[in-house]
Amino acid sequence: MPPDPVASLTPTPVPALSFQSTKADFRPLSKIEIQNSLQDILRLPEPLELNGFLEQSSKSQIFRNSYNILNDSSSLAGLSRDINALLDNLNWAQLSTASVQCDALASADCRTTLLERLAVHAWRRPLDPAERETLIRQSADISKLPATVQTGALAHIAGQIFFDPRFLFRMELGVDATAPSYALAPWEKLSAISYNLTHRPPTFEQIQTLAEFEDDPTRFAQLIDQLIETPALAASLSGMISQWLMYYGLEGMDVQGDPNWSAQKAKEQLAAAEQFIATTLLQEGTLRSLFTRVNPENNGFGLFASKAFLTSTSKNGQASMIIRGVRIIRNALCQGMGPPPGTLEAAPPKDLSPMDPNYDIKLSLMHGARPACVGCHRLIDPAGLALHAFDGFGVQTDAMVDLSALGIASQVTVALGGQRESIATASAKEFAESIANSTTFARCFSRNALRYILGRDLAEDELATADILAERHLMAQAPDKESLTNFFREIMTSDTVYMRVR
Repeated sequence: MPPDPVASLTPTPVPALSFQSTKADFRPLSKIEIQNSLQDILRLPEPLELNGFLEQSSKSQIFRNSYNILNDSSSLAGLSRDINALLDNLNWAQLSTASVQCDALASADCRTTLLERLAVHAWRRPLDPAERETLIRQSADISKLPATVQTGALAHIAGQIFFDPRFLFRMELGVDATAPSYALAPWEKLSAISYNLTHRPPTFEQIQTLAEFEDDPTRFAQLIDQLIETPALAASLSGMISQWLMYYGLEGMDVQGDPNWSAQKAKEQLAAAEQFIATTLLQEGTLRSLFTRVNPENNGFGLFASKAFLTSTSKNGQASMIIRGVRIIRNALCQGMGPPPGTLEAAPPKDLSPMDPNYDIKLSLMHGARPACVGCHRLIDPAGLALHAFDGFGVQTDAMVDLSALGIASQVTVALGGQRESIATASAKEFAESIANSTTFARCFSRNALRYILGRDLAEDELATADILAERHLMAQAPDKESLTNFFREIMTSDTVYMRVR
């Protein structure tokens, strides 16, 4: 067998990886971050879908801001195959002409320039002299090969750039290892803010600007504003809310009550929710408006009236007072509730027919009458019935429920951070207005937003920070005016996110 000419290329040195305590954050990129990064860096016209990953259970990954797909050899092997196939089929002449205005297959200097640009963009920082020298040697090595294999060799070198910890991981190295705490370096902060907000890397131009004005805080602040004010903030906000309110898994939902339900309908509902968020963020820009503005899907109020949320809180195509109540109390209001007693799964009474239009209400009331369940159902039942006017697929109906006749309160009392307050639940409109004015709701949103950005549960001092941010930017009495943009700007530039304690 003839020798492989590509094997003679200068290998790309891989940096040693250390998990010492001095390395505070060493996070793999998620699947969507890798896909978006490759699309941006390689200038691909269509969204990229890598298929070689092993998907993990979404239940174990909630609020990690990503799926950790670099956790085993099978996932890494699949990723390697996908990247190699992508690069082997790439139009390199077209990419180099668009990126560096020359033909990388015809000129070693052009090839070096292209490889440097790919590496800077992929690794999200300027190259050090040794890295640049390696790329120069690799480009020269390609010139020595037969013309028939030079395209493959270029793809091979690019593959080394992408299948590398400097691309696949966000390594935050910070400053002096002897310091008790440290701030992220400018490159690390720019990369983290960009991925946190947009699931994409900084642009090449942003990296170059930071290289030129590294010590200019004004210019860095301008870069941050560019990222925060981008339309991609709406997509990031939509991703956060879909996980917070747990309608992100709608495409995989099995709705036995409707044979016409499909993944396509789920995509349409998710797209409608994202569009509602984007439009509201652009036109009004407050947390309150996200949950009180008339929703064009069904003329309900805010995101609780979105079909994505309402369908995700149904069961077999039927509206579920219990699921909706639990989702509102536990997720939207951050109220702790334990699991139901094990005996709850016992079959309902024979005289309670699933065909009864009030089956779910009667079942919940039956459970709520049990001594072990009454505490939780005092919260669940009123909250769930607030959305009773919407069916299992989010269509508004004429259904009316007399709460007092059922012995159900028309409000729930909640508390977060020591402050108790009541949320009105007599109707969907009252509920939307009441919850949007709730301190508990604003604090819950803020805590979950910070949790989403950090990718982990919050410490006690971080919970307090989230509550302060809620009061500063999300409530009617906010001193700096209600503003989701200002809320995310402060989070993205705060010590909580970008200071590390060893």
